[in-house]
Amino acid sequence: MSLPTYQSSHKIAISIFKYTLLFFILTLLSYPAHSRKEFVIWEEATKALNERRYEDAIELYTRWIKRYPNNPQIYKALTNRGRAFIMIGDLDAAEIDLEQSLRENNRHSPTISALGELRAARKDWNGALAYYKISMELDPGNPTHHIKRSIVYRNKGNIKKALLDIEEAIRLNPKIAIAYFNRGILRNDLDDIDGAITDFTKCIKLMPNYLTAYYKRGLAHERQSNYKKALHDYNIILKRKPNHFGALFSRGLIHARYERYNLAINDLTKAAVTKPKNGAIQYNIGVIMENIGNYDEAAKYFKKACSLNKEFCD
Repeated sequence: MSLPTYQSSHKIAISIFKYTLLFFILTLLSYPAHSRKEFVIWEEATKALNERRYEDAIELYTRWIKRYPNNPQIYKALTNRGRAFIMIGDLDAAEIDLEQSLRENNRHSPTISALGELRAARKDWNGALAYYKISMELDPGNPTHHIKRSIVYRNKGNIKKALLDIEEAIRLNPKIAIAYFNRGILRNDLDDIDGAITDFTKCIKLMPNYLTAYYKRGLAHERQSNYKKALHDYNIILKRKPNHFGALFSRGLIHARYERYNLAINDLTKAAVTKPKNGAIQYNIGVIMENIGNYDEAAKYFKKACSLNKEFCD
């Protein structure tokens, strides 16, 4: 029996390759029909979570969990849904998800960390610290754990430890905007207002749409009596979010300070719509009314302020 020539061997190899490729393509077309849908839902859910659209994230992760209950990544979906539940304040639902996720995989650091967030949301500071300690052991070098633990230390009143943690987070990753924001808060606590403003500014450069950083920087500028810079920050906020209570209230008081009473009343009235049960707004509008000689209106606002908060009754 003669051996096949090089040409015939080459043809056989090509035929095998063609059939193998065809089989591979057919497999991809049949199996991923499920996989592609799975990926799309997951991607949409994760995007919603990252964009802080927590209700949307919960709905999408719920759909994914119902469709793919046997997926080996189920614990990640449960953890992410649990985190979304924490953010909307449904702590019982969050605990159910996170405990189930822990049963699926008790070595998943984000689950442990999320349990720390849950304990922190319940003001169980020691419980939160215990979980963060475990998550750090499982995932050393992750700056997020230091940021979260820093927040817990601050709530416990241990500013020194909080500052050490946040500085370690910045050392590990100098491009995390929220780390600078939290260090700004701590420096403000320590009356290092210049340092706080520097950190809030760094946060804004890294995350220009983070309005809370502008607000905190505005308050810090006010502490230094730099009202022009404070107004600049409040104006930026209100251009992007016209009903931002803090910016409306603070800007209104600055307008009142400079006797721009119409602008002050306009801002404070809008703030009152946002928080109608806030006695301080009613009281300050009353003060402005008194300053412009409208005593009857002032009396009405003072009375309303007193009904909302006994602190304003004197």
